[in-house]
Amino acid sequence: MKNIFAIALGGAIGACIRTGGLEELPALFTIGDISVNCLLINLAGCFILSLFTTLVLDVDFSAPLKLGIATGFCGALTTFSTLCKESAVLFTTVGFGTGFLYLVTTFCCGLVAIFLGEFLGHLYKEKTRKEAA
Repeated sequence: MKNIFAIALGGAIGACIRTGGLEELPALFTIGDISVNCLLINLAGCFILSLFTTLVLDVDFSAPLKLGIATGFCGALTTFSTLCKESAVLFTTVGFGTGFLYLVTTFCCGLVAIFLGEFLGHLYKEKTRKEAA
């Protein structure tokens, strides 16, 4: 029950931050009628998830807290359904090439954000190990 509550709480916070704050910011630029805010939110979520999971991977961290942050918060902050919807809008309003480019850009940059979060997480862990020794 604690795990479900933690996921629900993390999800509520992530969803509120996404819809109540980040999506409402003025767009840096748009593609057709689509703001890049969704792209930036998804990339931030990839980075946060990767950094967090790397840092707590071998640490005794409570399962509800891990699930609340990783599954709840990051899951609600980044949404696959919004990515698909925005891509479909681009396919139909601007063209197939633009929609496809948006998907590929999101996917590739998401992987870069994942690797960056993992790299920085391992770098931090190494630094703290050396300082502790």
